[in-house]
Amino acid sequence: MLSGYISIETIELLVAHIFSKKQNGKGKNQSPSGLLSGFMRFLSFVSEFDFSSSALVVDPTSILKEEEEEEINEDFEAYGEKYCMFVVAPYDRPAANSIEFDAAGGGGGSGGEKWKPSVTQSVEVVVLRRLQDVARLSLGKLTEWLERECGGGEGESER
Repeated sequence: MLSGYISIETIELLVAHIFSKKQNGKGKNQSPSGLLSGFMRFLSFVSEFDFSSSALVVDPTSILKEEEEEEINEDFEAYGEKYCMFVVAPYDRPAANSIEFDAAGGGGGSGGEKWKPSVTQSVEVVVLRRLQDVARLSLGKLTEWLERECGGGEGESER
């Protein structure tokens, strides 16, 4: 339904974030234990995350330094409303901060280079809102179905 508007890479980054060690804060990794719980966690995250006021840093291998995460948040604020969905991964590192540039004698962060999302540049606000609405409704219906079909034991005869 939204595949023509949101790239598969964007969805993959959102899913990677669900399994990321930093997703739950303070390095606690409470990754979903199964397909259904992973899908429900994805729906919950997408429906609740405030993309308009926060950058999403996806760093599943924890290679970004704290200073780099601060730079990402500063760059998110500097871009203003240019991106409605600011999802950044380590490969989105600006050229001025790359290892090759530093090894060649360049200073990290010089040259005005900014972190910018490589896969979420074309997502429009209306598409993001629709994605969040669909995720919210889907999570509600799935939860309702699970509670109805799996949650109760009353009325069932023992075999």
